[in-house]
Amino acid sequence: TLRRELAKAKEGAMEEGVSAGEKKDIAVSSSDTAKAGAPPSVVGKEGVEQGSCTADDVAKMKDDVEQLRKEVEEGKKREALVTAEAREAEKAREKQAWELEEAMTALKSLHAAICKEGAAAPTVLGGVGIALAPASVKGQGGKAVQIYKVSGIAPGGAAAASGELKVEDLLVEVDGKSVLGMQKKAVTDLIKGPVGSPVKLKGKRGKGDFEV
Repeated sequence: TLRRELAKAKEGAMEEGVSAGEKKDIAVSSSDTAKAGAPPSVVGKEGVEQGSCTADDVAKMKDDVEQLRKEVEEGKKREALVTAEAREAEKAREKQAWELEEAMTALKSLHAAICKEGAAAPTVLGGVGIALAPASVKGQGGKAVQIYKVSGIAPGGAAAASGELKVEDLLVEVDGKSVLGMQKKAVTDLIKGPVGSPVKLKGKRGKGDFEV
């Protein structure tokens, strides 16, 4: 019986010694990690360290952000290009419409000239050979008011022959009537008249006024 009691006491002392040794190893390991300033790693089921971020990960994230920034910039450039192309197309359409209108006026004038003498020739309306583009000026109270500027002068037209109108001139009055806030068709209709008849235009050029 005494021998059995001594054997049990010896086994218990050995188990306590092993347990104390394991606790000491854990304490030393934790202490060393804290001194090194590194957070304890967490290991997942597959043995892969979790919660860590390597230099390669940071570099990849930077590359992804830079790629996204480039895509956004490319998108802005494409949008600006499409807008510019649309504006140019609109200008081209306006120019074609103006050239067609001037050609029709010339054709009507020619038709009137070759009509038989004594025959009642139809009244032919014509313009002065200018193209108009929308613009704006400040009206009363500083509010913007629609107006039109000379955007082109047709060679051989009345405006080109007089030499008194310039591109970028702002049109203010036609035959004494203000055209501020008018629609473009209403303004062109005011300018038109029987071929050879006079029309008086008032406008602004830079800081000064002009009349022709």
